[in-house]
Amino acid sequence: MFRTHLQAEVKGAVAFGDGLRVWRYVEQAIQCPWLYVCWTEKSGEVTLSSMLMVADMSLFEDMLARQTETQRVERVLLVSPGHLNRSSGWLMEGLVELCEAIGPACEHLAYVYRLEGGRTYWDGYVKNPQHTPLRVIYSRS
Repeated sequence: MFRTHLQAEVKGAVAFGDGLRVWRYVEQAIQCPWLYVCWTEKSGEVTLSSMLMVADMSLFEDMLARQTETQRVERVLLVSPGHLNRSSGWLMEGLVELCEAIGPACEHLAYVYRLEGGRTYWDGYVKNPQHTPLRVIYSRS
């Protein structure tokens, strides 16, 4: 969901490790929501945090499944386009819960984002939201 351009690459950024490439910017070409995820890793008394831009919800589910006592998702923000958040532009809001709306044949219908402040966004078409089963993917504790 994010594109990179060669002119944005930081050449010779060896301090970040072998196999890693560093970019000054990335591009998002389509207007879809994504998650800004704080991933922490603890080693003794030291906690390191990385901010990940995740545009694939199945990848986010994999991250949640890989959590351990020392590696975990600390905080998640939803970055949503205006057509989803019903505003004139992009918003970044704290995510409280992410669910998947499931259809009668167990098919994916929509993602449901419950946010700080009580707002809820449905990304997908659901005919009758009140009677649609939801599978919880993420819930902030």
